Amino acid sequence: MGSVGLIVIAIGLVAILDRTSSPGNSPNDVRARAATANTLQFNGTVSVVNETKGTVVISDLYFASVSRSGDATNLGTWTVTAPPNFDYTTISQGANVVVGIDAKTFLATSHTLTAITLVPGTR
Repeated sequence: MGSVGLIVIAIGLVAILDRTSSPGNSPNDVRARAATANTLQFNGTVSVVNETKGTVVISDLYFASVSRSGDATNLGTWTVTAPPNFDYTTISQGANVVVGIDAKTFLATSHTLTAITLVPGTR
């Protein structure tokens, strides 16, 4: 009998808590936070541009300061699939770039990722 009473009380509390929400928890805020939580930024140096394959090989890749805590760590050389309609004239071999990706495309075992954004940057 006591267990059933505790379960009923717990359900009631959850229902009350679900109905009350703080002003900062609107559905739009949640979607915005979810979108930025999955976006990572990297910096690196262009080694090879292969417009035919739609890829850019980037060496000395590291997490940008907005996507890490602590010091930068060189992650090595990665093959980046360029975003759709990317203008390859904006980068060249030796150029520093900033790469924005969706976290689920970051494949550490194959050293490949797919860019959402790929723009010239500074080191």
